[in-house]
Amino acid sequence: MGEGLPWPTACTSPFAASLLLILLVTLPWSALARPATVEPTATHTACPSGCQCTAPHNGEEVDTISCAHGGLTSFPPHLPASLTSLDLGWNRITETGNLSSVDELQFLDLSNNALTALRAGSLDHVLKLTALDLSANAIESVEGRVFGSLAAMDTVSLAYNQLTSLNGEMLFGLLTVKVLNLTGNMIQEVSNQTFFYLHQLEILDLSHNSLEYLPQDAFQGLESVRTILLHHNHLVSISGAFSGLNSLVVLDVSHNALNVLESHTFGSLCHLSELKMSFNNITELSPTFCGNTTSVKRIDLRGNPIKQLEGGWFQHSPALQVLDLSQMPSLQSIAFDAFEGAHSLTTLNLSHNSQLSFLHPQLLAPLTELVELDLRSDNLQALSHITFHSNPHLARLFLSNNPWQCGCGLAWLKRESQGNDSVVVDSTQVQCQLQSNLSTVPISQVSQEMMQCNNVSLVNVTGVVSAKIGSRVVLRCDYEADETGVLTWTTPRGRTFHYHPFHPEATAHLVDEEQAENLSSEYHKQHSWHWEGGYDADLQYHPDHIVLLSDGSLYVDFVLRNDAGPYVCRIHNSNHNASAAITLHLDYEVLFNTKIMSLVAGMGCAASFFTLNTVYSTIMWCARKLVNKRRRERINKLLVNLDDYRTSQIMRIRTNYSFQLGRIRDHYNMQSARLKDNYTMQVRRVRQGYSNQVDRIRDNYHIRLSHLKDYSSHQIHQIREVTNGQIVRIRDYGSLQMERLRETYKLQQQHVIKVLEAMNLENCRTVVETECMRTESMIFDVNLPDLEDVDTTSSEEVYSQLSQSESLYVTALNSDNSSSLDTVQAGPHVHPVPPESLIIEVPPHTPPLSVTPPVQNLPTDSCSFSGECGNDAYSSSAEDIVNKRDTKTSNESDTSPEATNVEVSVDIRETVL
Repeated sequence: MGEGLPWPTACTSPFAASLLLILLVTLPWSALARPATVEPTATHTACPSGCQCTAPHNGEEVDTISCAHGGLTSFPPHLPASLTSLDLGWNRITETGNLSSVDELQFLDLSNNALTALRAGSLDHVLKLTALDLSANAIESVEGRVFGSLAAMDTVSLAYNQLTSLNGEMLFGLLTVKVLNLTGNMIQEVSNQTFFYLHQLEILDLSHNSLEYLPQDAFQGLESVRTILLHHNHLVSISGAFSGLNSLVVLDVSHNALNVLESHTFGSLCHLSELKMSFNNITELSPTFCGNTTSVKRIDLRGNPIKQLEGGWFQHSPALQVLDLSQMPSLQSIAFDAFEGAHSLTTLNLSHNSQLSFLHPQLLAPLTELVELDLRSDNLQALSHITFHSNPHLARLFLSNNPWQCGCGLAWLKRESQGNDSVVVDSTQVQCQLQSNLSTVPISQVSQEMMQCNNVSLVNVTGVVSAKIGSRVVLRCDYEADETGVLTWTTPRGRTFHYHPFHPEATAHLVDEEQAENLSSEYHKQHSWHWEGGYDADLQYHPDHIVLLSDGSLYVDFVLRNDAGPYVCRIHNSNHNASAAITLHLDYEVLFNTKIMSLVAGMGCAASFFTLNTVYSTIMWCARKLVNKRRRERINKLLVNLDDYRTSQIMRIRTNYSFQLGRIRDHYNMQSARLKDNYTMQVRRVRQGYSNQVDRIRDNYHIRLSHLKDYSSHQIHQIREVTNGQIVRIRDYGSLQMERLRETYKLQQQHVIKVLEAMNLENCRTVVETECMRTESMIFDVNLPDLEDVDTTSSEEVYSQLSQSESLYVTALNSDNSSSLDTVQAGPHVHPVPPESLIIEVPPHTPPLSVTPPVQNLPTDSCSFSGECGNDAYSSSAEDIVNKRDTKTSNESDTSPEATNVEVSVDIRETVL
């Protein structure tokens, strides 16, 4: 430990606590906001002026920008969309700016700026934001639901602003926040609905505010909170404010105005581990102020005006390890049982208590695990050397800056301060005052002569004391010694009692002999064994069974058999000691008297029983003689009655048996008849049902068969009618087509005759037949397209190539004629030419010219030009006609020249010849 404030003060001062909290909150953000910087490349968005931009790897987009201390008054423009961390701390920014372009932002630092308000909607676009630092601004108001869209928020800091109130609307939306820092504001009140929706909050800092009152269930909804910091406020009462916080581990209410901690103030905090209540106005504590909170490990009560530390304050804190009771300006005394129950305490700080002048020798007896004790800067003048006898693990002891008095009482301390293994850490700084010249010297420099102690001795010690079982006995051990002498009693069972009256308060808690002898005194009110009587062997474990009296005597309240034996009393100081043994014998006179009385009582009882037995035997003999005859008569009569009763009972049993057998037989016959009737009826019902089902099926079958026949007849009739209609239409269509073809070819024949009349047949008789044919050939322009060039997929294109007018021909199913005979151009055409240029080329053996006009869907039945068709054309069955009708649609689309047609052959060569 260094100079200045003691270690608890140096570690837990308000400044250090605030600095530690700020470091814990800002260090992770700084690590995120300031990674290794790199120069932006040409592929990156231009880095704002006065800022440092960082990319994870070379060539990637910038994800971190730090503009701290850049003198900015507004948000930098053109921020990259890939930005995840933005540090704008220590500038003069007054508005949060537009964050719509940085929707990937996770960390935003706006601390130490000039923000005055947080507007609604200003954070709606940064949905992935996890950390927001708005500390050290001038924010006076936060509009409702400003955090409503921040579903990933983890840490929010509004520390050191000018907020005066806090409500649930301001914090709405922070469902996932774990750290909320509101320190350094001017918040005066909170309601029990303020933190209702912050179910995942773990750390809440409301320190350095102006809170004066916390309502009942003020932190309702904080199911996961582990740390609540309320130090440096103006709180007067906190009763009922922390109910339901089952996860709370650390609670700091130091530097407030608390004066009384009521019973069970922290009773519901079942996981509370650290409780700080330093520098309040607490004057006393209730023994049950922690209630059932047995998990507290650290309690800090520094700086409270407690005058006296009463016993039982920590009896319900078995897990307490660190207790700080330093810097109490009014602490004057500590009860000898003040730490009763704190068996796990390892560190105790009692330093800087200027009015604490006495430490009871038995104060530290319950603290068997104590490792460190700080008694610096108190007002202690003497310390008994038995103070630390029950602390075997004590390793660090601080005793400096106390007005110790050099003398025999500190001789043990001089010995403990010598050597490297001394538990007194500051032994070189421990000083004591010499009684001779009142000068102060280090205790290590005090000579052995200055530490000399007077001799001690025992006087008037009784060697043997007799006592009856159940009686009370006082064992006295008178001695001669100064105030440094210590009297130690050791019982036959190994219990040790120390008596050291070096201070008036050292024996103030002990019972005097007068109270011990008076059974009606306050001391014996709880000693029920004095009135219940009997012998209770478990009484040896009761703490009041053997006690030390105020004069140093040992008092046995109820003598048991185990209490017999030697009791050693030893008077000693640092240089001298003397001891003696007092043997306690049990007085067996009462046992001898009890034995004699038992023998007399036993003999009297035996004589009484013998006399009673003799009288009884005599009376019984006389009675037998008098009542023997009457008894035999009664017995005979009783036997006769028994025979009659037996006979009557047998007859009743037989009659009952016969009756029951008849009932069973009748019931059997009745059930058999019922079963037969039921079976017959069921068979009859089944047969009848089967017959009904068969009739119903037969009727249904005949009905469906008749329906099928009617339907078949109807369908055949319909097919016959359709077939007859189609045949009539086909016959009419064929007649019409034949008439049209006859008229067409008559016209063509007339053209051919006119051409032949114009030909000079005389020339052909004198020349070679071939020359006549070559020079005077006839050219027939049939005006037909090349079949290879015609697209057979479209009937309209074929018709447009064959004729410029509408088609003359129609299908057999369509009797309407859409064009006149004058527009027919599908047949062969002969164009006349002048005689001088007429050339007729008729090669020998030329096959007849076939003219194939396009005819759509003309039936393929054989018909002559005269319109006469064979009877076979109409001999097809109705089924064949229906099949042809079904294929009509596919045939209609096929209008190529290869379709069904009528051949007309003209033998030009024969005509010429």
